[in-house]
Amino acid sequence: MIAIMYDGLQLGTFYKDKDDITRLKLDDNIKRSWLPYIFDIYLDEDMDKVINVWKKERVFPKDRLGSKQMLKEIGLKKYDVDKIAEITRCSVITDPYWIAYEETDTYTKNSIRGQIDSEKYPYNSLKLTDEEKYTWRI
Repeated sequence: MIAIMYDGLQLGTFYKDKDDITRLKLDDNIKRSWLPYIFDIYLDEDMDKVINVWKKERVFPKDRLGSKQMLKEIGLKKYDVDKIAEITRCSVITDPYWIAYEETDTYTKNSIRGQIDSEKYPYNSLKLTDEEKYTWRI
């Protein structure tokens, strides 16, 4: 099950509908406005297309200075957006969004922000006080 995350908070999960179209189901008590903008405005569209556009924005470009070294560091021999996205979980330091590809993915283990500094980038960056109402991957 693939899920869209906001730091440690699971926002929703992706699934295939009866027509084999990928959809996003928001978790209970999740506000649509918490989604990355592209997911919010295209929520009723085929999420495969949306995810692919989003991935391309969140991985380093092929022609970036040092990209060969970055590929080596993450264990890839050639540039592949899907593989880079899966390894990095589409996680970047500049915002809280990332994708959990596995049921066992957690904020502290699989997101860049979660690995860097729990004081500066807490798992509950929305400061929700009723945490029991949500799904967390800490």
